[in-house]
Amino acid sequence: MCDISIFDSVLKISQIFVTGILGWFAYQIAKNQLSVNKNKLRFDLYEKRYGLYLKFNEFVSKIVRSAKASMDENLLFYFHTKESFFLMPEVYPYLEEIFQKANRLQYLNGRYEYFTSNPNSDHPDRNKLQDFIKEESEIVIWFHDQIDYARIIFGKYLSFPEEIKIQ
Repeated sequence: MCDISIFDSVLKISQIFVTGILGWFAYQIAKNQLSVNKNKLRFDLYEKRYGLYLKFNEFVSKIVRSAKASMDENLLFYFHTKESFFLMPEVYPYLEEIFQKANRLQYLNGRYEYFTSNPNSDHPDRNKLQDFIKEESEIVIWFHDQIDYARIIFGKYLSFPEEIKIQ
């Protein structure tokens, strides 16, 4: 009888021990899954934010190369970057400014094209043509400067300040 009660005690203790070990392993797995999920979330955010940066860079580079902006491209830029409001709240006003400047450039491009294709026009703004050209040039230079400035603005959101740990 004594052997059976010792056997039962050892069995119960070993069950408790095995349950504890299994619980510890389950905890470690859950902890690692949490770490992996956090890193995946950070990577997914990075991908979305980097995609916005690429759209920005593509849009601004095209304007700098051609010194032109079109309504279609401006609206496409706005469509592609409007989610920055949620992903990078501090960048959103900057992208709004980019959009507004592109719209102004598109307007100035239109004025220039109109006056150069209609040299005999009596339009009241005709005497402002030189002012339009000057402003157009200033805006294109401003866009050129934004290529480097954007690295600072977007940089905060495109870096990994914490070390990614997977145990």
